[in-house]
Amino acid sequence: MWVGNNAQAELLVRHAARLADAEGLPWTVVCVGSGLPDVEPRSAAAMKLAEALGAATATIMAGDPVSAIAEKARSERASMLLIGGHAPEGWLEGLPRPWLGHLAEALSTRLPDVTVDVVYFPGAEAPRRERVPPSAAPTPALLRSDWLFAAAVVALCTAISETLLEYLELASVAVIYLAGVVYVALRQGKSAAMVAVVLSILVFDLLVVLPRWSFKPTDPQYYFTFVVMAIVGWLVSGLADRARQQSLVAQRRAARAQAMNELASRLVSALAEVEIGQALSAAARATFGAASALLLPDAQRALVDPDGFCTADELALARQAMAEGRLLEAGPGVLLAPLHGLEGSVGVLVVRLPHGRAGTAEDRGLLQAFADQAALALQRSLFEHRSATAAVDAEAERLRNTVLSGISHDFRTPLTTIVGSAATLLEQHEALAAQERTALLHDILDEARRMHAAMSDLLDLTRMEEGAMQVRNEWCPADDLVEEARAVCGARLMGRALRVDVPADAIVWCDPRLLQQALVNLVDNAVQHTPPECSIDIRVELARGAWRLVVSDDGPGLPGGLGRDAFKKFVRARGEPSTGGTGLGLAICAAVARLHGGTIDVRNDGGARFTLTLPQPAAGAAPQEALP
Repeated sequence: MWVGNNAQAELLVRHAARLADAEGLPWTVVCVGSGLPDVEPRSAAAMKLAEALGAATATIMAGDPVSAIAEKARSERASMLLIGGHAPEGWLEGLPRPWLGHLAEALSTRLPDVTVDVVYFPGAEAPRRERVPPSAAPTPALLRSDWLFAAAVVALCTAISETLLEYLELASVAVIYLAGVVYVALRQGKSAAMVAVVLSILVFDLLVVLPRWSFKPTDPQYYFTFVVMAIVGWLVSGLADRARQQSLVAQRRAARAQAMNELASRLVSALAEVEIGQALSAAARATFGAASALLLPDAQRALVDPDGFCTADELALARQAMAEGRLLEAGPGVLLAPLHGLEGSVGVLVVRLPHGRAGTAEDRGLLQAFADQAALALQRSLFEHRSATAAVDAEAERLRNTVLSGISHDFRTPLTTIVGSAATLLEQHEALAAQERTALLHDILDEARRMHAAMSDLLDLTRMEEGAMQVRNEWCPADDLVEEARAVCGARLMGRALRVDVPADAIVWCDPRLLQQALVNLVDNAVQHTPPECSIDIRVELARGAWRLVVSDDGPGLPGGLGRDAFKKFVRARGEPSTGGTGLGLAICAAVARLHGGTIDVRNDGGARFTLTLPQPAAGAAPQEALP
């Protein structure tokens, strides 16, 4: 409907609300700005009233209001257009058919499939500001534009028949009027068609049938012609009206199907209960013009209303609807639709229809379809949550089993050695030579140190992954870092060739304690996985913004298929002996790289080549060539 800037706007809004409620259809109130400041407050009050009564509202500011209203009606797929009051002066200037005479006729020509009605309220004074009950409002009188259209078509048929009267028989002239009746019936409906029938009979009798200009035809057969014209007009108008009604039903069903599709598309991307509730609210507002809320059960399966949308009685009925799994009505215009899930009802959709009107059977069916769509989305969200929780639990269990397996694997041999050596010392202390006792004590000490190192590695890695270990970076001489790590690994190298390539006066940015630990682990890894005759290389490379620590060997290289898995906890190469290590050294190196904001990778290049790349502030070194 269109509301003009006049004193009758609020009456028009109330009238349109009654029509919309009676048909159970959504409605939109459009105000076209006229540029007249003295009437804008009236328009604003009407728009506020329309919103309170459940209508969608829009305001158009356009130079050509007729085209603007027509375009808005097409976009809304309107079936009826109500116009209140009179258009301002000058709005219809330049229209191609000035005989239409007013705005309704101008819109009818542009919207042939829309019924255009002008609602006129007697009295030009603005209504009182007190609230007037709708029943006390003045009854509007309709100026039927379709009747004027019928009269115009009959006039056109008369002009054609007068032109061709001397060339045609009277029966052929009657067909011209009959064609006009059919055209009116198809375009305007039954009442306009009957108006066209009556006017056609009168004009045909007056101007065509002899004696002309008289309503007393001399030949009785013309009475039969008049009856046939009336019957044909009635039948055609009935068929056209039925087709029009079916078209409206099809449009409503298409709109509802579109609403279902839009809701489904929104629910597909909804991952949380809040998003599902928002999608339902948007669908209910767009389809029914109604406010809604999604009520979900708590941990005890009791339905709750955290936002206070429902009254106590409505909440009790919502719980009943959820328990019984059927749609209920809680007072005028309040519908409660349960969400049917695979394990029973999973919630209730509460919809409060505007003006307390009762929803039609089609409304209830669509509302239940909305609820069922939401139930599927909630079930999907629940299953995804369960799946994610199960995946986390499975990963935690796998990690726990891996840790236990790694610890038991790493501790079994040293504990066996310690227990055996200690038992031998206790049981055969006097029978053992001093040299044998010393050897047994050394075995106990070595295995205890090995266990201590494994526990230290595990605790350090845990602290790194949990963020409990803070990086304390500083500028460090690169050669000092390498020499300190070399000193720690001295006994482990077992006479191996260790080549060091560090630029003179190289300064690097790092946490020296963590980096030394990573370097020692990389050297230990090379010692454990290469034959004694293989050499180990340590190289430092500097560049602008980064530096690299490379540890490589000329051994057999990384086993095929291991790749990045080498940096996982408790991962060992196939066939590695139980005394080979804890399986945590490379995982600690990867954690050190992450803590520094760097990376670590490995590849086979004549042996295993581990590269630790760390960021280097610009002030820490002179500009260098980019790293290859």
